[in-house]
Amino acid sequence: MKNNWQEVAERIKNKTATPEEQQVFEEKCAEYQWFQEYLFDEDWPDFLSDQESIKEDALFYKKIKNQTRNKLLRLILFILVSLFVLGGLGIWGFHKWEEYYYFDATTTMPESKIPNLMTYELLYDELFFPDFQLRSGQIKEIGSAEYQIHYQYQKRYQETSQSLEHRYQIVRNDFQHLGEMNPAFTQSTYPMFLAAYESESMREMAKTLQEKNLEKITGLPQSSSVYGFLTFKEPLSMTQIFEQFGLSGWLSTEEASIHWLSVKNKATFQDQNQASMRMMGMDMGEGGLSFQFENSAYIKLNQRYPKLFPQAFVNSKPADTPEDYEQHFQSLLNYLIDQAAMLNYVSLQLNGAKEEFEAALQYIQTNGVKIDGLYFSAGRDKFLELAQNPFVLTTEVFETTLFSQRY
Repeated sequence: MKNNWQEVAERIKNKTATPEEQQVFEEKCAEYQWFQEYLFDEDWPDFLSDQESIKEDALFYKKIKNQTRNKLLRLILFILVSLFVLGGLGIWGFHKWEEYYYFDATTTMPESKIPNLMTYELLYDELFFPDFQLRSGQIKEIGSAEYQIHYQYQKRYQETSQSLEHRYQIVRNDFQHLGEMNPAFTQSTYPMFLAAYESESMREMAKTLQEKNLEKITGLPQSSSVYGFLTFKEPLSMTQIFEQFGLSGWLSTEEASIHWLSVKNKATFQDQNQASMRMMGMDMGEGGLSFQFENSAYIKLNQRYPKLFPQAFVNSKPADTPEDYEQHFQSLLNYLIDQAAMLNYVSLQLNGAKEEFEAALQYIQTNGVKIDGLYFSAGRDKFLELAQNPFVLTTEVFETTLFSQRY
Protein backbone atom coordinates (compact mmCIF):
# COMPACT_ATOMS: atom_id res chain seq x y z
CA MET A 1 0.00 0.00 0.00
CA LYS A 2 2.85 2.30 0.83
CA ASN A 3 4.37 1.87 -2.64
CA ASN A 4 0.92 2.33 -4.25
CA TRP A 5 0.40 5.64 -2.50
CA GLN A 6 3.86 6.75 -3.63
CA GLU A 7 2.95 5.91 -7.24
CA VAL A 8 -0.36 7.75 -6.94
CA ALA A 9 1.50 10.76 -5.55
CA GLU A 10 3.92 10.64 -8.53
CA ARG A 11 1.08 10.50 -11.01
CA ILE A 12 -0.71 13.38 -9.30
CA LYS A 13 2.55 15.33 -9.43
CA ASN A 14 2.97 14.51 -13.12
CA LYS A 15 -0.73 15.16 -13.69
CA THR A 16 -1.31 11.69 -15.04
CA ALA A 17 -3.52 10.47 -12.17
CA THR A 18 -7.17 9.75 -12.74
CA PRO A 19 -9.78 11.91 -11.07
CA GLU A 20 -10.75 9.01 -8.80
CA GLU A 21 -7.13 8.51 -7.66
CA GLN A 22 -6.70 12.22 -7.04
CA GLN A 23 -9.93 12.33 -5.01
CA VAL A 24 -8.92 9.33 -2.87
CA PHE A 25 -5.44 10.75 -2.35
CA GLU A 26 -6.83 14.11 -1.25
CA GLU A 27 -9.17 12.34 1.18
CA LYS A 28 -6.25 10.40 2.68
CA CYS A 29 -4.20 13.59 2.92
CA ALA A 30 -7.12 15.27 4.68
CA GLU A 31 -7.37 12.35 7.13
CA TYR A 32 -3.64 12.50 7.78
CA GLN A 33 -3.78 16.25 8.32
CA TRP A 34 -6.65 15.83 10.74
CA PHE A 35 -4.76 13.12 12.58
CA GLN A 36 -1.67 15.30 12.83
CA GLU A 37 -3.67 18.19 14.15
CA TYR A 38 -5.38 15.89 16.65
CA LEU A 39 -2.10 14.53 17.96
CA PHE A 40 -0.06 17.68 18.19
CA ASP A 41 -2.76 20.20 18.95
CA GLU A 42 -4.60 18.19 21.64
CA ASP A 43 -3.32 14.82 22.90
CA TRP A 44 0.47 14.97 22.60
CA PRO A 45 1.04 18.08 24.71
CA ASP A 46 -1.03 16.43 27.44
CA PHE A 47 0.87 13.20 27.02
CA LEU A 48 4.22 14.94 27.29
CA SER A 49 2.94 16.89 30.27
CA ASP A 50 1.86 13.64 31.88
CA GLN A 51 5.34 12.22 31.37
CA GLU A 52 6.93 15.21 33.11
CA SER A 53 4.43 14.86 35.95
CA ILE A 54 5.28 11.19 36.32
CA LYS A 55 8.98 12.04 36.53
CA GLU A 56 8.27 14.72 39.15
CA ASP A 57 6.11 12.29 41.10
CA ALA A 58 8.92 9.72 41.06
CA LEU A 59 11.41 12.30 42.35
CA PHE A 60 8.96 13.44 45.03
CA TYR A 61 8.32 9.85 46.13
CA LYS A 62 12.05 9.23 46.33
CA LYS A 63 12.49 12.40 48.36
CA ILE A 64 9.66 11.43 50.74
CA LYS A 65 11.17 7.96 51.06
CA ASN A 66 14.58 9.38 51.97
CA GLN A 67 13.09 11.84 54.45
CA THR A 68 11.02 9.11 56.08
CA ARG A 69 14.05 6.84 56.35
CA ASN A 70 16.13 9.64 57.89
CA LYS A 71 13.37 10.43 60.39
CA LEU A 72 13.13 6.78 61.36
CA LEU A 73 16.90 6.56 61.81
CA ARG A 74 16.90 9.72 63.94
CA LEU A 75 13.98 8.38 65.98
CA ILE A 76 15.71 5.05 66.55
CA LEU A 77 18.95 6.83 67.50
CA PHE A 78 17.04 9.12 69.88
CA ILE A 79 15.33 6.14 71.50
CA LEU A 80 18.65 4.31 71.93
CA VAL A 81 20.38 7.39 73.40
CA SER A 82 17.39 8.01 75.68
CA LEU A 83 17.44 4.41 76.88
CA PHE A 84 21.19 4.65 77.48
CA VAL A 85 20.86 7.92 79.42
CA LEU A 86 17.80 6.80 81.36
CA GLY A 87 19.45 3.45 82.08
CA GLY A 88 22.60 5.18 83.29
CA LEU A 89 20.59 7.55 85.46
CA GLY A 90 18.59 4.62 86.77
CA ILE A 91 21.71 2.65 87.66
CA TRP A 92 23.28 5.74 89.25
CA GLY A 93 20.11 6.46 91.21
CA PHE A 94 19.80 2.83 92.30
CA HIS A 95 23.44 2.83 93.37
CA LYS A 96 22.88 6.03 95.37
CA TRP A 97 19.81 4.48 96.95
CA GLU A 98 21.79 1.38 97.89
CA GLU A 99 24.55 3.55 99.34
CA TYR A 100 21.92 5.32 101.44
CA TYR A 101 20.04 2.16 102.40
CA TYR A 102 23.04 -0.15 102.90
CA PHE A 103 26.26 0.37 104.82
CA ASP A 104 29.10 1.95 102.82
CA ALA A 105 32.37 0.47 104.05
CA THR A 106 34.48 2.89 101.99
CA THR A 107 33.13 6.09 103.55
CA THR A 108 35.88 8.27 104.96
CA MET A 109 36.11 11.43 106.97
CA PRO A 110 37.10 14.59 105.11
CA GLU A 111 40.87 14.94 104.72
CA SER A 112 41.40 11.24 105.46
CA LYS A 113 42.37 8.37 103.19
CA ILE A 114 41.48 5.79 105.84
CA PRO A 115 37.87 4.47 105.77
CA ASN A 116 35.80 5.03 108.90
CA LEU A 117 35.32 1.27 109.25
CA MET A 118 39.08 0.78 109.51
CA THR A 119 39.31 3.48 112.15
CA TYR A 120 36.57 1.81 114.18
CA GLU A 121 38.19 -1.61 113.71
CA LEU A 122 41.52 -0.24 114.91
CA LEU A 123 40.05 1.23 118.11
CA TYR A 124 37.80 -1.77 118.75
CA ASP A 125 40.80 -4.11 118.49
CA GLU A 126 42.79 -1.85 120.80
CA LEU A 127 40.06 -2.16 123.44
CA PHE A 128 39.68 -5.95 123.32
CA PHE A 129 42.76 -7.64 121.80
CA PRO A 130 45.94 -7.43 123.88
CA ASP A 131 48.11 -9.62 121.63
CA PHE A 132 47.37 -8.34 118.13
CA GLN A 133 47.12 -4.97 116.47
CA LEU A 134 45.83 -3.80 113.11
CA ARG A 135 48.77 -2.61 111.02
CA SER A 136 47.26 -2.06 107.59
CA GLY A 137 44.07 -2.61 105.68
CA GLN A 138 42.43 -2.26 102.29
CA ILE A 139 38.74 -1.84 101.50
CA LYS A 140 37.60 -2.25 97.88
CA GLU A 141 34.16 -1.67 96.41
CA ILE A 142 33.52 -4.73 94.22
CA GLY A 143 29.92 -3.95 93.29
CA SER A 144 26.88 -1.97 94.30
CA ALA A 145 26.77 -2.17 98.11
CA GLU A 146 29.44 -4.90 97.92
CA TYR A 147 32.84 -4.50 99.58
CA GLN A 148 35.87 -6.72 100.03
CA ILE A 149 38.06 -6.06 103.07
CA HIS A 150 41.59 -7.27 103.71
CA TYR A 151 43.34 -6.57 107.03
CA GLN A 152 46.83 -7.40 108.22
CA TYR A 153 47.63 -7.82 111.90
CA GLN A 154 50.85 -8.35 113.82
CA LYS A 155 51.75 -9.28 117.35
CA ARG A 156 51.61 -6.20 119.51
CA TYR A 157 54.80 -7.11 121.35
CA GLN A 158 56.83 -8.25 118.34
CA GLU A 159 56.56 -6.06 115.27
CA THR A 160 58.88 -8.31 113.26
CA SER A 161 56.48 -11.25 113.59
CA GLN A 162 54.76 -12.68 110.53
CA SER A 163 51.62 -10.83 109.52
CA LEU A 164 48.27 -12.44 110.18
CA GLU A 165 45.75 -11.81 107.44
CA HIS A 166 42.00 -11.61 107.63
CA ARG A 167 39.75 -11.23 104.59
CA TYR A 168 36.01 -10.81 104.50
CA GLN A 169 33.36 -9.01 102.50
CA ILE A 170 30.15 -7.13 103.13
CA VAL A 171 27.39 -7.70 100.57
CA ARG A 172 24.31 -5.54 101.19
CA ASN A 173 24.93 -5.56 104.94
CA ASP A 174 25.60 -9.32 104.96
CA PHE A 175 28.93 -10.12 106.64
CA GLN A 176 30.83 -12.97 104.95
CA HIS A 177 34.22 -14.46 105.83
CA LEU A 178 36.48 -15.38 102.89
CA GLY A 179 38.09 -18.63 103.90
CA GLU A 180 39.40 -19.64 107.28
CA MET A 181 41.24 -17.16 109.44
CA ASN A 182 44.57 -18.05 111.00
CA PRO A 183 43.58 -19.99 114.17
CA ALA A 184 46.22 -18.18 116.20
CA PHE A 185 44.60 -14.89 115.37
CA THR A 186 41.54 -15.33 117.56
CA GLN A 187 43.47 -16.90 120.41
CA SER A 188 44.65 -13.83 122.24
CA THR A 189 46.31 -14.75 125.51
CA TYR A 190 44.25 -13.59 128.48
CA PRO A 191 45.42 -13.76 132.11
CA MET A 192 44.01 -16.39 134.45
CA PHE A 193 44.31 -14.45 137.68
CA LEU A 194 43.07 -11.00 136.71
CA ALA A 195 41.37 -9.43 139.75
CA ALA A 196 42.41 -12.42 141.90
CA TYR A 197 42.59 -9.94 144.81
CA GLU A 198 38.81 -10.30 145.13
CA SER A 199 39.05 -13.93 146.28
CA GLU A 200 41.22 -15.36 149.06
CA SER A 201 41.50 -18.75 147.35
CA MET A 202 42.55 -17.09 144.09
CA ARG A 203 45.18 -15.11 145.99
CA GLU A 204 46.74 -18.31 147.30
CA MET A 205 46.79 -19.88 143.85
CA ALA A 206 48.30 -16.69 142.41
CA LYS A 207 51.10 -16.71 144.99
CA THR A 208 51.94 -20.33 144.18
CA LEU A 209 52.04 -19.50 140.46
CA GLN A 210 54.24 -16.47 141.16
CA GLU A 211 56.86 -18.56 142.96
CA LYS A 212 56.99 -21.16 140.19
CA ASN A 213 57.19 -18.60 137.39
CA LEU A 214 59.91 -16.55 139.07
CA GLU A 215 61.93 -19.73 139.54
CA LYS A 216 61.55 -20.67 135.87
CA ILE A 217 62.41 -17.16 134.67
CA THR A 218 65.52 -17.11 136.86
CA GLY A 219 66.65 -20.31 135.15
CA LEU A 220 66.54 -18.70 131.70
CA PRO A 221 69.76 -17.47 130.05
CA GLN A 222 70.53 -13.84 130.79
CA SER A 223 70.10 -13.04 127.09
CA SER A 224 66.47 -14.22 127.09
CA SER A 225 63.42 -12.07 126.46
CA VAL A 226 60.12 -12.69 128.23
CA TYR A 227 56.56 -11.65 127.35
CA GLY A 228 53.89 -11.93 130.02
CA PHE A 229 51.25 -10.35 132.23
CA LEU A 230 51.46 -8.79 135.69
CA THR A 231 48.38 -8.90 137.92
CA PHE A 232 48.31 -6.29 140.68
CA LYS A 233 47.26 -6.80 144.28
CA GLU A 234 44.83 -3.96 143.77
CA PRO A 235 44.06 -1.67 140.80
CA LEU A 236 46.60 1.13 140.32
CA SER A 237 46.13 4.61 138.89
CA MET A 238 48.08 5.67 135.83
CA THR A 239 50.21 7.89 138.04
CA GLN A 240 51.16 4.87 140.16
CA ILE A 241 52.00 2.90 137.02
CA PHE A 242 54.41 5.65 135.96
CA GLU A 243 55.92 5.94 139.44
CA GLN A 244 56.25 2.26 140.29
CA PHE A 245 57.64 1.07 136.99
CA GLY A 246 59.83 4.05 136.22
CA LEU A 247 58.49 4.44 132.71
CA SER A 248 57.43 7.51 130.76
CA GLY A 249 56.38 8.67 127.35
CA TRP A 250 55.03 5.65 125.48
CA LEU A 251 55.68 3.49 128.55
CA SER A 252 58.74 1.90 127.05
CA THR A 253 62.47 1.95 127.71
CA GLU A 254 65.53 0.28 126.25
CA GLU A 255 64.99 -2.67 128.63
CA ALA A 256 61.22 -3.09 128.75
CA SER A 257 58.03 -2.17 126.95
CA ILE A 258 54.49 -2.07 128.28
CA HIS A 259 52.22 -3.02 125.39
CA TRP A 260 48.68 -3.11 126.75
CA LEU A 261 47.05 -2.07 130.02
CA SER A 262 44.02 -3.88 131.42
CA VAL A 263 41.56 -1.27 132.71
CA LYS A 264 39.16 -2.28 135.48
CA ASN A 265 35.67 -1.75 134.08
CA LYS A 266 33.34 -3.58 136.46
CA ALA A 267 32.59 -3.59 140.17
CA THR A 268 33.43 -7.22 141.01
CA PHE A 269 33.60 -10.53 139.23
CA GLN A 270 30.80 -11.75 141.49
CA ASP A 271 28.43 -9.02 140.31
CA GLN A 272 25.93 -10.94 138.16
CA ASN A 273 24.83 -7.77 136.34
CA GLN A 274 28.32 -7.30 134.94
CA ALA A 275 29.48 -10.90 134.73
CA SER A 276 29.37 -10.84 130.92
CA MET A 277 31.59 -7.76 130.59
CA ARG A 278 34.95 -8.58 129.10
CA MET A 279 38.48 -7.52 129.73
CA MET A 280 39.12 -4.05 128.27
CA GLY A 281 42.29 -2.08 127.90
CA MET A 282 44.38 0.22 125.77
CA ASP A 283 47.44 0.07 123.57
CA MET A 284 50.51 1.60 125.14
CA GLY A 285 52.89 1.40 122.20
CA GLU A 286 53.08 3.09 118.84
CA GLY A 287 51.64 -0.05 117.24
CA GLY A 288 48.79 0.31 114.81
CA LEU A 289 48.61 4.05 115.43
CA SER A 290 51.72 4.55 113.31
CA PHE A 291 49.78 4.91 110.06
CA GLN A 292 47.76 7.79 111.51
CA PHE A 293 50.65 10.22 111.80
CA GLU A 294 50.05 13.46 109.91
CA ASN A 295 46.40 12.52 109.26
CA SER A 296 44.62 15.85 109.63
CA ALA A 297 41.23 14.13 109.95
CA TYR A 298 42.46 12.35 113.08
CA ILE A 299 43.85 15.57 114.46
CA LYS A 300 40.33 16.98 114.14
CA LEU A 301 38.94 13.88 115.85
CA ASN A 302 41.28 14.65 118.73
CA GLN A 303 39.43 17.93 119.17
CA ARG A 304 36.14 16.10 119.64
CA TYR A 305 37.62 13.11 121.48
CA PRO A 306 40.70 14.40 123.34
CA LYS A 307 43.75 12.14 123.09
CA LEU A 308 41.85 9.57 121.00
CA PHE A 309 44.95 9.37 118.83
CA PRO A 310 47.79 10.40 121.17
CA GLN A 311 50.42 10.03 118.44
CA ALA A 312 48.61 12.32 115.98
CA PHE A 313 50.82 15.14 117.30
CA VAL A 314 53.89 12.96 117.70
CA ASN A 315 56.21 15.50 116.09
CA SER A 316 54.99 18.53 118.03
CA LYS A 317 53.92 17.52 121.54
CA PRO A 318 55.71 16.51 124.74
CA ALA A 319 55.71 12.95 126.10
CA ASP A 320 52.38 11.57 127.26
CA THR A 321 51.43 11.97 130.89
CA PRO A 322 49.27 9.69 133.09
CA GLU A 323 46.39 12.09 132.52
CA ASP A 324 46.81 11.70 128.74
CA TYR A 325 46.32 7.94 128.96
CA GLU A 326 43.32 8.29 131.26
CA GLN A 327 41.76 10.72 128.80
CA HIS A 328 42.63 8.42 125.90
CA PHE A 329 40.71 5.50 127.39
CA GLN A 330 37.67 7.64 128.11
CA SER A 331 37.72 9.06 124.56
CA LEU A 332 38.16 5.54 123.20
CA LEU A 333 34.90 4.45 124.86
CA ASN A 334 33.10 7.64 123.81
CA TYR A 335 34.07 7.12 120.17
CA LEU A 336 33.02 3.46 120.17
CA ILE A 337 29.67 4.46 121.70
CA ASP A 338 29.00 7.31 119.26
CA GLN A 339 29.88 5.13 116.25
CA ALA A 340 28.25 1.95 117.59
CA ALA A 341 26.47 1.36 114.26
CA MET A 342 29.84 0.07 113.00
CA LEU A 343 29.67 -2.87 115.42
CA ASN A 344 27.75 -4.93 112.86
CA TYR A 345 30.71 -4.78 110.47
CA VAL A 346 33.71 -5.28 112.78
CA SER A 347 35.55 -8.37 111.54
CA LEU A 348 36.45 -9.80 114.98
CA GLN A 349 33.10 -9.04 116.56
CA LEU A 350 32.96 -10.51 120.07
CA ASN A 351 29.31 -9.73 120.62
CA GLY A 352 30.29 -6.33 121.89
CA ALA A 353 27.38 -4.02 122.53
CA LYS A 354 26.93 -0.31 122.95
CA GLU A 355 25.49 -0.97 126.42
CA GLU A 356 28.73 -2.70 127.42
CA PHE A 357 30.76 0.36 126.43
CA GLU A 358 28.35 2.66 128.25
CA ALA A 359 28.59 0.56 131.44
CA ALA A 360 32.40 0.65 131.30
CA LEU A 361 32.38 4.41 130.68
CA GLN A 362 30.05 4.99 133.61
CA TYR A 363 32.30 2.88 135.84
CA ILE A 364 35.52 4.74 135.03
CA GLN A 365 33.79 8.12 135.31
CA THR A 366 32.79 7.15 138.85
CA ASN A 367 35.91 5.26 139.93
CA GLY A 368 38.58 6.63 137.62
CA VAL A 369 40.83 4.78 135.17
CA LYS A 370 42.42 2.04 137.27
CA ILE A 371 44.84 -0.57 135.95
CA ASP A 372 44.50 -4.11 137.31
CA GLY A 373 47.22 -5.65 135.15
CA LEU A 374 49.51 -5.09 132.19
CA TYR A 375 51.14 -6.92 129.28
CA PHE A 376 54.83 -6.23 128.90
CA SER A 377 58.02 -7.64 127.44
CA ALA A 378 61.55 -7.33 128.77
CA GLY A 379 64.89 -9.03 129.09
CA ARG A 380 65.20 -11.67 131.81
CA ASP A 381 66.67 -9.43 134.51
CA LYS A 382 64.31 -6.51 133.87
CA PHE A 383 61.32 -8.86 133.78
CA LEU A 384 62.31 -10.31 137.16
CA GLU A 385 62.74 -6.81 138.58
CA LEU A 386 59.26 -5.71 137.48
CA ALA A 387 57.66 -9.03 138.47
CA GLN A 388 58.92 -8.61 142.05
CA ASN A 389 57.47 -5.12 142.44
CA PRO A 390 55.58 -4.95 145.77
CA PHE A 391 52.34 -4.06 143.95
CA VAL A 392 52.45 -7.25 141.82
CA LEU A 393 50.31 -10.19 142.95
CA THR A 394 51.39 -12.72 140.32
CA THR A 395 53.16 -13.08 136.99
CA GLU A 396 52.02 -15.10 133.98
CA VAL A 397 54.50 -15.87 131.19
CA PHE A 398 53.13 -16.26 127.66
CA GLU A 399 56.25 -16.43 125.51
CA THR A 400 60.04 -16.49 125.85
CA THR A 401 62.97 -16.30 123.45
CA LEU A 402 66.61 -17.19 124.00
CA PHE A 403 67.86 -13.81 122.88
CA SER A 404 67.00 -10.22 123.62
CA GLN A 405 65.29 -8.14 120.99
CA ARG A 406 63.93 -4.63 120.83
CA TYR A 407 60.15 -4.50 121.05
